[in-house]
Amino acid sequence: MATQKGLVKFKGEYDKELVSTYSSIMNTLDLVCDKVLIGGGAVRDLIYNRKPKDLDIFYRLGPETNKCFFFEEFLPEELQLSLKPIPLTSSGEANTSVKLVDDKNFKYDFIQTGKNHWTELIAKFDFSFNQAVIEDGEVFVTQAFIKTYETGEVTFGHKTVINPKVLERLETFKKSFTKFDFSKIDEIVLKKQKEAEQYFMNSSVIFKNTKVKLV
Repeated sequence: MATQKGLVKFKGEYDKELVSTYSSIMNTLDLVCDKVLIGGGAVRDLIYNRKPKDLDIFYRLGPETNKCFFFEEFLPEELQLSLKPIPLTSSGEANTSVKLVDDKNFKYDFIQTGKNHWTELIAKFDFSFNQAVIEDGEVFVTQAFIKTYETGEVTFGHKTVINPKVLERLETFKKSFTKFDFSKIDEIVLKKQKEAEQYFMNSSVIFKNTKVKLV
């Protein structure tokens, strides 16, 4: 896996019992899914010995699997969980994401993927310390994750688009992960903000100097 997908097996310490639990969920889902990965914050948290707030499950349904059956019948029965839907926060999520919560208020975010290679998917994780997945009972990470793990310096994923949602997550991470260094990210954000301000200033000057002929 590591060679083919640009990931490496994580060699540090982590909660192997929790990985086993997550792998059990993945093995169950594999019965009807074409592909399943657990990645992102939950994997980061087990490495850093933090309690996860939710589980991001990336999946591709098999060609003959009905999506309604998968969520309404298969999951509750096979995982033996009482799952309730969580309203989505944006219309764009409806096509790719299904959010569920169990009776212990633990959240499951099922994110349906297309034909992307898993490396591309992981590279889209917005911050370097989120670029980790569980597969085949092992933890795999990107080189960016390893650098953050070794130095404490967090960077953007190379496909991260800076938008209000990402900036909101950034502020949340700064408050939760106080021992990490976000200075490089702050520099990038400041530079983007200045570029945006300069763009609007230039646009304003062009607009004022343009004569509009009314017909």
